[in-house]
Amino acid sequence: MKCEKLESFVSFEKASRAAVYRVHGMSDAGLTKAVKWARKAFDMRVKFDEEYNLLSDDKLYCTELIWKCYRAAGIDLVKGQFDDLNIPLKGGFYILPGRLILSPLLMKIYSL
Repeated sequence: MKCEKLESFVSFEKASRAAVYRVHGMSDAGLTKAVKWARKAFDMRVKFDEEYNLLSDDKLYCTELIWKCYRAAGIDLVKGQFDDLNIPLKGGFYILPGRLILSPLLMKIYSL
């Protein structure tokens, strides 16, 4: 994980589109729990999960990080629905970006 300025993260060289979503009805206490979980992962210098394994927290991939942060606050953004990919040698359950975008718990508040 790394901390990067938003301007850099969504720059033309790195991203063709970007959007910001908010969880419906999230309390300040819930948000604090989610941020605390993310901060802990950052402080522990958690590496990128190249195996895309949802069962461990020692490595995380992007959508897994988002899901686990909110799950720590008691919110399951995917409501137990994972993407089942049938890929030779890498098949299994994942959380693809589209799974989060389509979550009924999220509302888009900004896009570019």
